[in-house]
Amino acid sequence: MTIKLGSEHKSPTLDIEIADESHFKACREAILDTLVPLPSEEIKKALASISTLMKKPYGETAADQSVRIKALTSQLLDVPADITLYAMREIVDTKVEFPVWSDFAKIVNHRKNNRKYMLHQLDRLYHKKLLGEK
Repeated sequence: MTIKLGSEHKSPTLDIEIADESHFKACREAILDTLVPLPSEEIKKALASISTLMKKPYGETAADQSVRIKALTSQLLDVPADITLYAMREIVDTKVEFPVWSDFAKIVNHRKNNRKYMLHQLDRLYHKKLLGEK
């Protein structure tokens, strides 16, 4: 099995020989496990925590920040847990002000899409095997 990870501009490559249906299911489950997001409450706590490490945008009130945290949480519920945490670390290390969604999107979108594409490639390879294609 070979997995060539993708980047922002290139999709990942999955080169695997699927032995049988149980092997396919195990591989699929392993990829699905990497797509599980953090629970909503954990995202909110993590965002509240990083907000203490960052500058508040000028004029933003506590109520504004609460709305921002809820909106970001909603967006991050579709992002795998480890990618969300990675994005938060990157943002804290590279940004001054508390982030907006575009700050996260630059970091998470291609990573999330790469994993979904790997799942798609695995499904495609298995269906080719079922049809006897090379």
